[in-house]
Amino acid sequence: MLLLLCPTLSRAEEAKLFPFPLVEAEKAISDWLRNRGFQVSSSPAESSLIQIKAIKNKEKWEVFCQSYSPLASLIKVQLEKAHPVDQKDLQEFWLFLENYGRGAYTDSRKQTTYPQSIFSILSAAVVCIEGHTGEVPLQFSGFLINEKGTIISTAHDLEKIKGLKIILKNKNELPGSLIRKDGQRDLSLIKVNGQFKNYILWQEGRKTLLLGEKVYMLSCANRDAGEFIAGVVEEALQQKNKLPLWRVDMETLPGSSGSPVFDRYGNLIGIVKGRLKGTDHVGFLIPLTTLYEFLKESSFK
Repeated sequence: MLLLLCPTLSRAEEAKLFPFPLVEAEKAISDWLRNRGFQVSSSPAESSLIQIKAIKNKEKWEVFCQSYSPLASLIKVQLEKAHPVDQKDLQEFWLFLENYGRGAYTDSRKQTTYPQSIFSILSAAVVCIEGHTGEVPLQFSGFLINEKGTIISTAHDLEKIKGLKIILKNKNELPGSLIRKDGQRDLSLIKVNGQFKNYILWQEGRKTLLLGEKVYMLSCANRDAGEFIAGVVEEALQQKNKLPLWRVDMETLPGSSGSPVFDRYGNLIGIVKGRLKGTDHVGFLIPLTTLYEFLKESSFK
């Protein structure tokens, strides 16, 4: 029997183990409760243990989440006798967690689990980049990083590229010019003329990620700038061909290279480098620290 290490509860119940990390357990459970009209708060109860409190009218829930491993959590619910809870709701709660762990959960009452308004704004800074090398057409992604039309993307598709064309979110097309390419870091800078109100604040991003953390890509894989794709951090930062990369479980289609990737708060955390050959759901991200190094060495205005 798996028992949760938490304060003694008035209605003892066996803890249940689920295949997602503590930070994701807290987010998923809090969202599930809020979507049912509860006022929700959470706080650490002790090391590796989070207590979630939820109140709606006379109904009161307390959920304890404990880290079992980097990718798994133990969950236990306390239901106060003075505040009766419909057992059907409790059954639905456990079913939600079981389905969520399998990636199969759907619920018409469930709101988006990311700040949609933030990503709507960020998507306007994403661009499609097209060019050709001889007779071979190329399409990849990038994003604006200042109001003066500086775009950052990957570099591996830019060898001998010609006729760079930048397609904005509003479908306007502008000529682009390559101003810097770093093959080792696989990063490039491209310039378009104009003034732009939508761009991504790369200086305010996040350098560290958690295993199992959800991340969000805004891509141009299908020639539609700002296409939203969610994924999960699958491995710790590792060196691959002398380049530090995050590995993610995320749909990574041809044309995704150069896409910005964010945490659920809209903080930039990296750039899509590409995918593992032979798959479309194993992607690699260039971390923000590499982007910082590249931009600090670049002279752009």
